[in-house]
Amino acid sequence: MASCPVDAIHKDEETGIVKINPLECIGCQTCNIVCPVRVPKFYPEKKISVKCDLCDGDPACIKYCSPMAISYVTREEADKLLKEIYD
Repeated sequence: MASCPVDAIHKDEETGIVKINPLECIGCQTCNIVCPVRVPKFYPEKKISVKCDLCDGDPACIKYCSPMAISYVTREEADKLLKEIYD
């Protein structure tokens, strides 16, 4: 968020969901460069960077993933799971 020169990236304090406003994004790609996990993606045809907004807390990809390969957990749950797997 701090890297965006036009403040197009906003975090919902209640949910923690980070969104890029496509109407504010100028396509400079700074967020793409500085993000340590490479989450934002640049779409040249739209000239903006975008990222998953988790469908405002109700991700459709999870509901419709028939093999149930995707799950939505808190950061703490994800960290615990990763620690169990890789430690």
